[in-house]
Amino acid sequence: MKSVNKVILIGNIVQDPEVVQISQDTELAKFTIAINESYKKPDGEVSEVTTYIDCEAWSGIAKVVKTYLRKGSRVYIEGNLRSDKWTDADTGKSRTKHKIRVLDLVMLDTRKDANSVDSSKSIDDANVRVNVDDELPF
Repeated sequence: MKSVNKVILIGNIVQDPEVVQISQDTELAKFTIAINESYKKPDGEVSEVTTYIDCEAWSGIAKVVKTYLRKGSRVYIEGNLRSDKWTDADTGKSRTKHKIRVLDLVMLDTRKDANSVDSSKSIDDANVRVNVDDELPF
């Protein structure tokens, strides 16, 4: 039976993305998005919960992230759930961290919002979509 590994998120970038040059042709952008959810408690009080999700984008999407996205940028992301596993050097315990490998990204900021981040870079459309097609280095 086939498995499904697909994640769809909308949130805001928590801090400016970190972009690393892996090779001459390959960049890796790492960033965290915050997803806010609100719910009503039994007593009627509205409560808000924020979930932070680490993301990584490669090559073409990494270039878009590097050029246009900053702290506070609102994004729609489609991707796969990935996990890193390692042994903690201090405790010797096995550790796991989950992240999203971004395969599709849509910038949701309005044109005015996007330009206010860095006026030297402009976005032609209010929503810009970037998709990965066999760009991943693995």
